[in-house]
Amino acid sequence: MKDLLFIAILTSIFAIAANAQSFPQSWIGTYEGMVSSMNAGETRSMTMWAKIEFGEAEGGRYVVYTEGENSDTQNKYVLTPVANAMTLSFHFENCMPVEYGSSEPCTSEFKKGDLMFQLVKTKSAGKTVIHTVWRKLKKDTPKAFFVKQT
Repeated sequence: MKDLLFIAILTSIFAIAANAQSFPQSWIGTYEGMVSSMNAGETRSMTMWAKIEFGEAEGGRYVVYTEGENSDTQNKYVLTPVANAMTLSFHFENCMPVEYGSSEPCTSEFKKGDLMFQLVKTKSAGKTVIHTVWRKLKKDTPKAFFVKQT
């Protein structure tokens, strides 16, 4: 039994290490997206924004995705990133309180593992462009919404 447990632990450690090594470093950074427009009556401007920030913990990489409108944060999610050279996929882990330190529980319609959205690298006029492909998280944004900041 001890041998079986030892093998399971070693397998987990090697899997985490392999995932960390196989994750393309070119994807790691902070991404921001923003869309501004007027409401239907053209009486109020609106800015929709989102931010992707990478982190690393003992279990591997994670992403904090934050979105809002104007100066209000509306949602905050922890996502699991899965990547290859051309595609970065984000899977739902859990929601977070919108305000740091808040004791209010967060709720979400998403389930753990849901594919929320993807960033896909394409070439256009000799330059690399990152396109956003919305999945469970549905947004009406330009195709090239997110821009890598760092």
